[in-house]
Amino acid sequence: MQFSKLFFSLCCMVALGASLVACSEDEELFDDSGSKVTLPVHRAFILNEGTQGANNATLSFYAPDGNADFIKDIFYTQNQAKLGDTGQALIEYNNDLYAIIAGSRYLVRMNTAGVEKQRYAIPESEGDPRYLAADDGYIYMTQYGGQVTKLDANTLKVVGTFKGGANLEGIAECDGKLYVANSYLKNDAGYQYQTDLFVINAANMQLETTLAVDINPNQVLEEDGKIFLISWGNYADKGYSAQMIEPQNGNKPTSLGVATNMAV
Repeated sequence: MQFSKLFFSLCCMVALGASLVACSEDEELFDDSGSKVTLPVHRAFILNEGTQGANNATLSFYAPDGNADFIKDIFYTQNQAKLGDTGQALIEYNNDLYAIIAGSRYLVRMNTAGVEKQRYAIPESEGDPRYLAADDGYIYMTQYGGQVTKLDANTLKVVGTFKGGANLEGIAECDGKLYVANSYLKNDAGYQYQTDLFVINAANMQLETTLAVDINPNQVLEEDGKIFLISWGNYADKGYSAQMIEPQNGNKPTSLGVATNMAV
């Protein structure tokens, strides 16, 4: 994967081939229990995907203020264990870190120093895990095969599921609704790219409506009460595109132009 370009903003950082989150600046909120190293107040964690099948995903630590050494694999430092195969997604929620390790088929919860607290093993009978969102005490995980799994953020116990669509990718929460990209399905005819953005009631995990968006929707983010979506096209005559969806205005979509990645 490429790591040569790194884009920084005040509140978040995104790296190609990696997921990166920055923790709260309020030191009193940190839970560094069990940590084998002392970390500064300003801290960032980078989930490195590694090579598929090589069991070499890592969680790295970076000090934005330059007042601590870079730690290439802080998960191993803290837990004396490898993270596993294929780091897929990383988010911060309520000053905990949550990461999907897709090849090893688990979701892990860590404290603000990267010490493991719990993990949820994803059943082999279910599709591969993809992306995460969090709100109101719950973690939501998309999966291939058409499933969104709702877990208690403190225990990682499954409390609900949504089943629908084909291969689900990005997810964002807004005002009690989950916006989920239904990206593609594959059959004997090859790849069939979809144009669906599911709107799911987060409380009961039932589908409320399906929005028609640009082909092959993937990345989904929420900011300021709006949903932002990047679709990847069909790799032929339809290219990448960005759209904004306004939930407070009847989920009205607006085209924003061409884009390949975004952060808020």
